[in-house]
Amino acid sequence: ILNLLSFVNFPIFAVLALFAEPIVALCYGEKMMEMVWFVRVLSLWGLFQSIGTPAGILMVSLGRTDLGFRWTLVRIVTMFIATYIACHISIFAMAWTQVLLAFIFLFAYWRMMVFAMIKLPLRPYLSSVSFPLMATVVAALPVLPLFFFSSTLEAPIRISVLWLLLVLYIVCYFIFYFLV
Repeated sequence: ILNLLSFVNFPIFAVLALFAEPIVALCYGEKMMEMVWFVRVLSLWGLFQSIGTPAGILMVSLGRTDLGFRWTLVRIVTMFIATYIACHISIFAMAWTQVLLAFIFLFAYWRMMVFAMIKLPLRPYLSSVSFPLMATVVAALPVLPLFFFSSTLEAPIRISVLWLLLVLYIVCYFIFYFLV
């Protein structure tokens, strides 16, 4: 399940991060372009968050909802404290705090939930997402130089070029994933 979720979610979050500019322009208009950084940061947050969901199915099927309750308590208390501190610093600190917590929670969730239920070591747990992550990164490699080159273009042309690069990214992802 984790591998399948990663296969679908990782490229979606990569697309949101890489192509935040045309996505924001399309969805919210040119006046909201200052939010591009926020979409990019929260895309990284979403990538980490998407990895933790399959163990909930495992928890219910094994009748270990007590672990889920404990995990929820740990997560709520930690999130409250971190959010309280970060919101007094800046919106940037708030966004990056969420990313950092999602990354830390990935390992804490494995330890408190997955390992506690089925004794699955960390390496096999993470290896189930390694190939989709590698495919996501490799698919971005041919796009990135063109992506940075497009920053020199005027806004309307840049947005069009970015849409073409989006198609290139998707094609590269599927080629790498299914041919390797």
